[in-house]
Amino acid sequence: MAAVKKPKKVSKGKASHVKLNNKNQNKKKKKKSKLNKKQNDEPRVEKIQVEEENEEIPLQEEDFEYFGSDQANLAFVKRITENVKQKKRKLEVSEEKSYEKSPRNNFYDKDDKKVYRSLLPVKIKNKIIPQQKEVKQKESDVEEDMELEEEVEEQAEQSSCAAEQIFKQQQNMVDIKRKMALIALSVIENPQEKYAGLRQLRLLLEEVDNSELKVMVRKLGMITLMEVFRDIIPSYKIRKLTDQELQQKTSKETKSLQNYEESLLVSYKHYLEYLWSVVSGEQKKKEPDINQQDHQVLKEIAIKCLCELLINCHHFNFSNELVSFVVACMNLFNKKGSETACEAIKQVFRTDKLGATTLTIVKAIENLIKSKKTQIKPAVLNTFLSLKIKEIEINSAAGKLEKEKRKQKLMKMSRNNRKREKQLEKLERELLETKASEDKKKKCEFNTLTIQHIFATYIRILKKSPESLLLSSVLEGLAKFAHFINIDYFDDLFAVLKRLIASEQLTAQQCLHCALTAFIILSGQGQVLNIDPVQFYKHVYENLVQVDAACTSTDVNVILECLEAMIFKRKKQLTESRIVAFMKRLSTLCLHALPETSIALLGVVRSIVHSFPCSEVMFENDYLSGSGVFSPELADPEYCNASNTSLWELHLLKKHVSPTVSLFANHVIHQAPLTGAGQLPPHLAKLSAMDLYEKFSAQAMTFGKG
Repeated sequence: MAAVKKPKKVSKGKASHVKLNNKNQNKKKKKKSKLNKKQNDEPRVEKIQVEEENEEIPLQEEDFEYFGSDQANLAFVKRITENVKQKKRKLEVSEEKSYEKSPRNNFYDKDDKKVYRSLLPVKIKNKIIPQQKEVKQKESDVEEDMELEEEVEEQAEQSSCAAEQIFKQQQNMVDIKRKMALIALSVIENPQEKYAGLRQLRLLLEEVDNSELKVMVRKLGMITLMEVFRDIIPSYKIRKLTDQELQQKTSKETKSLQNYEESLLVSYKHYLEYLWSVVSGEQKKKEPDINQQDHQVLKEIAIKCLCELLINCHHFNFSNELVSFVVACMNLFNKKGSETACEAIKQVFRTDKLGATTLTIVKAIENLIKSKKTQIKPAVLNTFLSLKIKEIEINSAAGKLEKEKRKQKLMKMSRNNRKREKQLEKLERELLETKASEDKKKKCEFNTLTIQHIFATYIRILKKSPESLLLSSVLEGLAKFAHFINIDYFDDLFAVLKRLIASEQLTAQQCLHCALTAFIILSGQGQVLNIDPVQFYKHVYENLVQVDAACTSTDVNVILECLEAMIFKRKKQLTESRIVAFMKRLSTLCLHALPETSIALLGVVRSIVHSFPCSEVMFENDYLSGSGVFSPELADPEYCNASNTSLWELHLLKKHVSPTVSLFANHVIHQAPLTGAGQLPPHLAKLSAMDLYEKFSAQAMTFGKG
C-alpha cells in the first residue's frame, strides 16, 4: 500500500502590532463585561448615579495608539454616546411618578372644617403614604370659600329647577294639544250635541297664565277654532227667532237645533271679536308679558284666520263685520298681512256668484278711502281689477217706469185681487230663495250698484288727489270698466282726462291708460257724441317712441289695446295721414324692441294693410301723395308728412336674428298677401296682435320660434 502523505503545515507569519493591540483590547472588554454583569444586580438608580459621577473615563496609552492609527473607526463611539443619553432620558421619564406632576394646592375638608396642604408622599416597604399639613387661614378667606361653595350649589339647584320647568312646560303643551284635538274632533263629529266644545276651545285661549306657553296656545287655539268653524258652519244664514216663535211649543229635535244654532252664533261672534282684538292691538295691552315679536306672529295668524273665514263663510251671519275686519287689514303697515288680505278679497270677487258680498266689500273699500283719503296702498284699489262683471242694468229709468206702471195696475184692481197679487209675489220670492241657481235679475242689480260705487271711488280720487300714487290704479280701472259708465258722465270724465294729460305730470303708462279709457268710451255708448279725441291721438303717437327692449309686458299690452281701440274700432273717423303716420311709427319701433314686441307690432301693421286701402302709399317709390318732407320729430301725426316716405325698416327686419320677425317683415313687404309669395303659415295668419305677443313672449320660453 502506498504511504499516506501528511498535509504540510502552513507556516505562521509573525503577528502585526495592530492584531496584537486588538487582542489585548478584546481581553479588556471581556473583563469589563463581567464587571457590568455584577453591577446590573444593584439598583438601577445607583447605576445611573455612578455613570453620572464618572462621566469622564481616563484613556490608557493603548487607546491613544489605537485612535492615532489610520485604521481607527470612530463611528461606534458616537452611537454609544447617543444610546447612553437616550437611556438616561427614558429612565428619568419613567421614574417620574404621578404625584410629582399633580399640583400641590390647598383643599378644604367639610367634616373638620379645616384647610390642608398636600406634601410629598413617603415610601415605606413598597407602599406610598400621602402626607398633608394643616394650613391656618384667615377668617375672610374661609368666608369667601364658603360663599363660593354656596353660589355653586345655588347655580346647580337653579339649573336643575330650570330643566324641570322646561320638562313640565313641554308636558303641559303636549297635554293642551291633545285636549284641543280631542275637543275639536268631537265637535266636528257631532256639532249639534257637542257644541259646548266651542266654548271650551274659546276659553283655552285665555286660561293659560304662563307667558311662554301663551303664544303657542294662542296660535293653536286660533287655528283650531278656524278649522272647526269652517267645517261646521251651515250653508245658510241663521235667522234670529221672534218672541212669538220662542213662546211656541216645539219638539225636542227642533229645540236642540235652536239651542245649537244660538250657541254657534254666540261662539262665532266671540271668536271674530277675539281675532280683531289681536289684529287691532287691544289684546296686546291686556298681555304686556308677551314681547313685540310674538305679538306680530299672533297678528299675522289672526289675519289669516279672518281671511279663511271670509273666503269660505262669507254667506253666513256676521258677514258685514267680517268684511270690515278684512278690508281694514288690506291697508296695514304689515306687508305680509296686507298681501294676505288683498288676496282673500280677490278670491271672494272671483267666487261670489250672486254679488251681495262683492257689493259689501266695495262699499267697505269706499268708506276706507273716504276715511284715510290718500293714505291708501295701490294694492287696495287693484283688487277691483279682479271683478268679473259682465251685465248691469243699463237703463235704470226703464225699471222705474215699470214699477210705476205696476203700481197703477194694482190701484185699478179690487181689494181681493190686490191681496191675491201680493201673496203671489211673496210666494215667488220665497221660491226664488229656495232655487239652487242664483237669480239673474238680483245679480244684475248687485252688479249695477257695485259699478256705481267703484266709479264714485275713482272720480273722488281724480278730483281730490290726482297726484297721489293711486292714479295709475284708477286709470287702469277706468279703462277696464269704461263701457259701464253712464253717458251722462262722459263730458265730465273727458274734461278730467284731458286736464290730466295736459298737466304733463303723468308717466307714459298713465298717459296710455288715459287714452285707452277715452277710446273705450267713444267706441261704446260714446259713438253718439260728437267728440274728436285729437289730443289723445297726439299723446299716444308721442309716447310710442318710448317702446324699447326695456319695456315690460304690461306696457306692451296697454299699447296693443290702445291701438285696437283707436284705429280698428274707429275706422270711419280716421284720416289717411293718421293711418300712414302710425304705420311708419310702428315699423320704426320694431327696430329696437324685443322680438315678441316686434312680432306683435308687425301684426298691427299687417291688420292696417288689410283694413285700409290707403296704406298702399307706403309701398310705392314715387312720392306723389303730397308735398313736403317727412318729420318724425313732430308729435302730431296729422302734419308729419308720413305719406312722403316708405317703410324701409322692413328690409332691415328681414335680416333680424329671430326667424319669425324676418318672416313677418317679408310678409308685410309683399303687402300682407293671403296666398302666393310672402304668405304666412296658417297657424300664424289667424292670430291677432295680442295673441302673437302672448305666443312668442319670453315667458313662454319659445325664443322667437313659431
